[in-house]
Order: sequence, then C-alpha cells, then structure tokens
Amino acid sequence: MKKEKIAIVNPMLGYKKTGAGPRSFWIIEALKDHYDLFLITIGNINFELINAAWGTKIKLHEVNIIKFPQFFLNHTNRFTQLKYSVVGNICKKISKEFDVMFSTYNVMDFGKRGIQYIGDFLFLDKLREHLYNIPEKREKGWFYKNSLLRKAYLKIACSLYSPDEEMIWRNLTLVNSKWSQRLLKQYYGINSEVVYPPVIGNFINISWDKKETGFICLANLVPFKQIERAVTILSKVRNKGFDIHLHLIGRIEDSYYAKKLIQLCSLNKEWCYYEGEMYGEKKLNFISQHKFGINCCQNEAFGIAIAEMVNSGAIVWVPNGGGQVEIVDHPMLIYKNEDDAVKKIIRVLKENSTQVNLRSHLANQAKKFSTEVFMKSIRNVIKEFSNENKRKNKTKKCSQ
Repeated sequence: MKKEKIAIVNPMLGYKKTGAGPRSFWIIEALKDHYDLFLITIGNINFELINAAWGTKIKLHEVNIIKFPQFFLNHTNRFTQLKYSVVGNICKKISKEFDVMFSTYNVMDFGKRGIQYIGDFLFLDKLREHLYNIPEKREKGWFYKNSLLRKAYLKIACSLYSPDEEMIWRNLTLVNSKWSQRLLKQYYGINSEVVYPPVIGNFINISWDKKETGFICLANLVPFKQIERAVTILSKVRNKGFDIHLHLIGRIEDSYYAKKLIQLCSLNKEWCYYEGEMYGEKKLNFISQHKFGINCCQNEAFGIAIAEMVNSGAIVWVPNGGGQVEIVDHPMLIYKNEDDAVKKIIRVLKENSTQVNLRSHLANQAKKFSTEVFMKSIRNVIKEFSNENKRKNKTKKCSQ
C-alpha cells in the first residue's frame, strides 16, 4: 500500500537550535516508519549530529530533504523573516504534491489546509508586546529597530511571500500548553489542540544526596528571559545563610544583554557561573548533578528547559505566568514575585520532607512530557487529520 506523503516544514533547522528544532526531529522520528516523509528547510542537516544532540535515531534514507537554492541563508542564524518567506513561497507552490503539509515553526499559509505547531507568540505583534515586554532600545539590536533598513528588509521578505491570514487560521493548529490554547482563543478566536513538546530523558541517575546543592538556570540569553532575576533571588537566599550556587546555561542571542549578565556573574564569581552553550550528553549530565532549577521568564509559552530540569530530577521554581506552571503544577514551586520565590526556596531548603514530596510530585509530572507520549500524540493528530481529509474528498466526489 502506498504511503501518504507528508512534508515537515521548518525554515530554521540546524543541530544547535533549541525550541522548534528538537520538536521537528521528534516529529520525524514519530512518523518515519508510517509515512513517506519530506523535510523542507534552510540549513545544513547532519543527522549524525542531530541524533547525538536530541536523542533521535533518524537515518538519512528515512526522510527526503528537499533542496533548493539557499544562497547565504544556510550559513547564518539571522534573517528569520527572509528564511520564512523563501520556504513559505516554495511550500505554497508544491503543497499539492503532498497529502499533509506540517509546519513545525509556527503558522504558515500552504495554499491549502495543513497543520501548524505554535511554540511561542513572538511572531504575533499583539501578543509579543503584551506578554514579553521586549525593550525597544539597545537590547533589541540595531537591525530590529524601526529603521529604513529594517523596513526595506521586511518589504523584500513580504514580496517573496505574503501569507493570507484566513488561510493560516484554517489550518489545524497545535499548541504547546493549555495557557497557549487559552490565549489563542482569547485574542484570535482560534481553536487549537494541546500537544506538549518532547523532553529528552536520558539523564544519568545520581542519588539525591550526591547531587550538588546548586541551581541551574537554563535559558538563551535574551532580555525577555529576565535571567538577572535568578541572580537577585538566589543572592537573597544566600544572604539568609544558605550555601547555594547558580549555573547559567544558554546560547548568546543578544550580545549586549549577554555582556551585562556575564558581568553580573563576575561580580558574584564565588557562586554564580556562566557556562555557555551545552548540548546532548554534556548538558544532560551537568543538569543531573544539581538538585534545583529556576526560571524567571514571566510568560513562557511552555518552557522546554524547565521540563528538562524536572526530568533530570531537579526541584524547579517558576514565575506565576505562562505554560510553565503546567509543568511544575505545585503552589510551592510557583512564585508571585522575587520575595515570594525567596520565601518558598528557603522553606524547601530547610525541610527534607518537603523535598521528598516535591520530588515525587515532579517525577509524576515528568511522565507527561516524554518523547513516547509526544510521538503517540503526533501520530494520532496525523491519523485524524488524514481521515478528515479523506472524508471531505469522498463527500466532494459524491456531490459532483
């Protein structure tokens, strides 16, 4: 029996990408034995590196990579809008060749109904400004300011591909949390399905007593992540007599903001360390060696880094906002402000019995975000979507 053809679309793939990257490859992993898969992207795809970084087992013959002129775009992480437009334009032209078009990098107009997975709201102006409060000044970078150069760049991108909003919202939309689902309904009137992202789970098993009494903050260095709050919170905890330390792990995405953070670490060099980027086994092992984690971004749509820390066995604190509260789902681990965070962290540090209870609770939470659960959900989504298309096509033929 001939397999259905599915196109997995993501303009921004590369083995050292977070967010949509791992999700895209685990979608391929979920579908590779059941469908004829095609990957449409800009970037250099090396499955040996990808498998090592994200825990997948994809072989080159299991997915067809569609090649097209890439010019300079596959050699840089910049020009996101241009990459999106180049790929979107191609997808619209070739979408009829596939049974299912599946964008794993937010919304896309395929010229027909497809599937799209929304991982954050940075691409939606209304929600981006409301949720993330991204500074308009230096932290944003000169290229992203409202300049003539920026306007010219966006005009070029839009000339290549101008998606129809009505077509975009006709797609089946997947989101990464119930919080994202509520916001999409509230602001755009769009119904969506929740599919929690996959969390790689091959952490080394270290007994609690042998773990370091330290905190991990795992986040790319951009202003809206508010990483400096972690230093402030844990500094107050240390001032109460607790010998704790902090490791910041993440890729530099805003050099000005990163410089300020690294300087902050230098001012607290006896207990605060910037470790840089970590991937694959090195990251998993490092996280596993620490008891605690903290996140400070107020409105994470989900927070894959938080789920990773939970999966490692760490007790993790998050702000009261976004989909991250669904990961920890416990009042002792959700803080309203910095003082509330300090109060709750100190209580847990002092009470061994509370630590035991929280670890048990988080171990059960971690099961919701496994790669197995994710792959099963994706296969169900594709099956239902394909069946719906077949029913519609059958109805069309009967009416002719």
